[in-house]
Amino acid sequence: MVSGVRKTAARQPRLAVVFPGEPVERALGAPASWLADSLFTDASACAGSDIRRALTGRTVLGTAVVQPALVALQLAGFRRLLACDAVPALVAGQGAGEIAAWAASGAIDDHEALRLAALRGAAVELASLVHPVTRRSSPGGWNTIAMAPAQDVLSSAAAAVPRMMRHVPQVESASGAVLAEDEAPDLAAQLVDPPDWRAMLDVFLRHGVTDVAVLAPARFVRNVLRDARVAIAFHAAETDTDLLKIARALAPEEEEAQVG
Repeated sequence: MVSGVRKTAARQPRLAVVFPGEPVERALGAPASWLADSLFTDASACAGSDIRRALTGRTVLGTAVVQPALVALQLAGFRRLLACDAVPALVAGQGAGEIAAWAASGAIDDHEALRLAALRGAAVELASLVHPVTRRSSPGGWNTIAMAPAQDVLSSAAAAVPRMMRHVPQVESASGAVLAEDEAPDLAAQLVDPPDWRAMLDVFLRHGVTDVAVLAPARFVRNVLRDARVAIAFHAAETDTDLLKIARALAPEEEEAQVG
């Protein structure tokens, strides 16, 4: 028998992509190269505001602007991630990011996602003006009674959105459930219910996820997921450099095995 080393196939990396909700400080920035995407023009039309100008990272944005800006930014980043041949096995979202994840799954059109995000932002902003002292009065950040009108508006709008069959499974963050191919996430529940990060991670582990890309704003959610101390690598996905690093991390490697 000849001794030596032979190559064996290593475990294949599997990627999940997480779309966080709006940052607490409501300020967002975008790489200049991303702003050429037509998504920002569409988002501006839906929001009635110049989304490209808003994404300077220096301006505190109203909820009616920050939420469509967030969804446009995340979907632009997701498109660029796909262009790096980083194809996800699962997607999941939190807050307004659930809408971006819904579009990324292939179940709704990007334009419909931007329209829903603009509607969600306007409804939440109105509710916060009517009930300004209710913020942070529930685990989800908003009082259920105060958010009831916004929930009704969002539920009706989501029900009317034309749907397609998902080509990427979506994990609902409030419940940890993997949605059916044509099932809508409960966007109304997202207004008052906190995400169940543990349940989401359990789904990732059951599906053999090795890497998670967290789109902007990544820091808070990536730290929360890291604190769970599971055998998954968590990556920020906020710049083109980040995306290339993720693509390299996902490149399958061969393992060496001794034979003899």
